[in-house]
Amino acid sequence: MKLYYKLGILILICVFCYLLGNWIPFASLNPSIKPEKINTSEYYQIIISSISAVVTFLAVIIALFKEDIRKNWEYSRIEVVMSDEVFFEILNSSIGSSTDVATKPLEAVKYVCKIDVLNSGSISATGLEIYLESLSFTGQDYPTPQIIETENRIIVLNGINDTDFNLSPEGKKTIGILELTSPSQQSSPEGSSNDIPPRLNIAGIVSSPDFKKGRWVGNFAIYSTNAKPVRFKLEVDWNGKWQKRASEMKNNLKIDLKK
Repeated sequence: MKLYYKLGILILICVFCYLLGNWIPFASLNPSIKPEKINTSEYYQIIISSISAVVTFLAVIIALFKEDIRKNWEYSRIEVVMSDEVFFEILNSSIGSSTDVATKPLEAVKYVCKIDVLNSGSISATGLEIYLESLSFTGQDYPTPQIIETENRIIVLNGINDTDFNLSPEGKKTIGILELTSPSQQSSPEGSSNDIPPRLNIAGIVSSPDFKKGRWVGNFAIYSTNAKPVRFKLEVDWNGKWQKRASEMKNNLKIDLKK
């Protein structure tokens, strides 16, 4: 039973008892009591009975609000923050053979943005899943927000099929949430090559080529089996330009996490 239901029942009981006390003349039922001295054994019996009544009352309160009381000491609390680097570069030195690396100039093949999911509670958070609930784009050619279909997409972790994870108390999980890939060329069967522009990928959804520059806004939610849902917003401003190193790209790509 939820806390506000329990409080409502308790308030109704108090109101009922108050009205009952005003409507029924209980004073006329008071017995005539003559003051008498009591012995030591009777005195201690009264004290023990009073303590027993208080203990019984507290036991009833604890039985009603046990789960709510325990949550004050045993709980998991999810938080999300941007990683130390807003985005970082993946260089071509990590792709291809050693001969290819030696002959290629050092440049980025993609930029990656990651978030840190934290558990600041006292018990482990279990069954965490991150969903992209909505995604939209606005730009010079699209002043009205364009809704991008997400189908409530769940984020796949680290490129594998796992979608849920656990976090121990004071634990942290770093998750990739955005990628911007470099322009490339694709060969056609006729022997010609087509230029492929840089592509923005948010939680597995590749942006349409029509959305070349502007602002993308993604609304995310983190759910857990034993913690309150946490929602956050990712705002991405990109002017459509590509630079070969992160130091130069910072002027073209801005990413902001809002809670």
